[in-house]
Amino acid sequence: MTRLVRAELLKLRTTKVTWVLLAVGAVTAGLLAALVVVRSSTAAQQAGLPLVGSVAWRRLVLGLSGVTEYFALVAGILCVAGEYRHGTITSTFLVEPRRGRVIAAKLGASGLAGAVFAIAAMVVVISVAAGTSAAERAATGNVVPALPAVAPGLILATALYGVYGAGLGALLRNQVLAVVIALSFSLIGESIVTDLLPQVGKWLPDAAAASFSSSSQAGQIQGSAHMLVWWAGGLVLLAYGISAALVGVMTAVRSDVT
Repeated sequence: MTRLVRAELLKLRTTKVTWVLLAVGAVTAGLLAALVVVRSSTAAQQAGLPLVGSVAWRRLVLGLSGVTEYFALVAGILCVAGEYRHGTITSTFLVEPRRGRVIAAKLGASGLAGAVFAIAAMVVVISVAAGTSAAERAATGNVVPALPAVAPGLILATALYGVYGAGLGALLRNQVLAVVIALSFSLIGESIVTDLLPQVGKWLPDAAAASFSSSSQAGQIQGSAHMLVWWAGGLVLLAYGISAALVGVMTAVRSDVT
């Protein structure tokens, strides 16, 4: 099993799109952090942000690294569906006929990739926040003290998003369809459901990840009235990842790849 995971990690490392997703995700997180620091130093109250330099403010800024969850989701989808699109899944299954083991290895590799995405984004956010704060001549950019509270949950949440994406990729197998459905639901569908039915919306993946990792800007601003407690959010997100993975594995084992 370790051999299969190593092989999948090698595929991810040698695929350009993985590095593109990693870079774009980290840059996006950095730009968001810079924007929040600038707005905080000029008009924090008008912007609806926490008190500059406070614990909540540091968690909010560092938590912007959570935007990489969506990039990890796409990377997980491409890890599986990309092979179906390019036809390489056939040779993969010939090397390891036990398809369940192959999909499980892809899930593990996608989860590890998601963790790397989160770590890279946090490094960029910490650097950008400090640099932007220095440029603004404000001693507010040190978000490192928030690492113990934010980093573990954010890293695990992003890793689970990678697993979730790999499960969706195995289930749908169509790369474009899987990416469109996943992003549309995460970025648009969940917001609509949450606005209309908050008690239902808090059980959806993004809300669960936000409560687990404390990485949602909206959640920090709106409060936790309609959010799960952190451990429940983690269990819900884990359940989504496992459920998608199990269905994806069953689909891959029973279906014809030609």
